[in-house]
Amino acid sequence: MPFSPIKPVAAAPVGSIKIRSQLRKTGWTLMLSIPVTLMAKARWFEIPERLIVGIGNGRDEGKLQIIGEANPGTGIKPTVMKHTVIFRLPPLEWMPQFEKQQADLAAEYSEGGIVISLPEWAWSKDRQKAIETVARQQAASAAARPTAPRR
Repeated sequence: MPFSPIKPVAAAPVGSIKIRSQLRKTGWTLMLSIPVTLMAKARWFEIPERLIVGIGNGRDEGKLQIIGEANPGTGIKPTVMKHTVIFRLPPLEWMPQFEKQQADLAAEYSEGGIVISLPEWAWSKDRQKAIETVARQQAASAAARPTAPRR
């Protein structure tokens, strides 16, 4: 009998910006992971202790901006690891209330700043409601399906 090769699951591209929603003790938050090499594109060779993070409005809706060093006691403190910088955003009302993740986000770099295009599920309440509705419908459909008797 011949053997069939097992194909590995595709992992997130190395060196890409990743985002995920997660439930913490304080509520639902977003966690953003940026490789240190991409932080260097914004001329941050030494990661500042605190950075200013802002969400876009109007024509910049759906974008997250990380800019220069914040004053002591303000801004968001990133977690700096060997190859990655992690931003844990505090719970805000526009954040999704379900678990989801995505990799390879588009970003624009300038000296002292990064602008990241967020996926629609991360910032759009309308999109979040649509995802939650579909999930509820699928759960109801699965619950209504008769189960086969076990043998």
